Amino acid sequence: AAAAAAEARDEGEYKHGEAGSSAAAPSRGSPASASDLIYVRTCLAEAEAATRAQRKLAVMENYTRLADHFGARHQAKTALYFRTKAAEVARLTDDVLEEPKALLSLGVTELAEGEAHRAVRTLEGCLDLVSEHMRATDVKPGVADQLTAMRSKAHSLLLEAYAPRAASQGTDVPPQLHGALW
Repeated sequence: AAAAAAEARDEGEYKHGEAGSSAAAPSRGSPASASDLIYVRTCLAEAEAATRAQRKLAVMENYTRLADHFGARHQAKTALYFRTKAAEVARLTDDVLEEPKALLSLGVTELAEGEAHRAVRTLEGCLDLVSEHMRATDVKPGVADQLTAMRSKAHSLLLEAYAPRAASQGTDVPPQLHGALW
């Protein structure tokens, strides 16, 4: 059983570009539990089935579940991988809320991982997308409220991302961001 679990973990790492990485284990140095491996395998199988059935939202939901799972186990690189995959799939959907929501989650994960430059790029993309959707004339009021909330969250995360960089450079928040915020 232990050999099968290790083989499943190795196969999952290989399929997801993590060969040679310890990112799939719940904590460094300890093997993944059988229940973790079953959960991961189930999510990946569901994502694969949804891909074949062209159900993009279900694919994205499974990648998000995996990102949450690995994030809760402090496996940030693997969580980041699945957030990135979820954002890629969200880009393919026609849902006004899903792509900005996925980009926002990806930006949060990038910030938590200390990748401020990537987070800034991701969050700025989220803001651009939200602005584009807000300019649309057919946005429903409830959707507009959710987009506004995402815009506010992206702005505050951008400030968080810029703060350490601005402090180390002895500068303030960039004027274009400052103008967009106030």
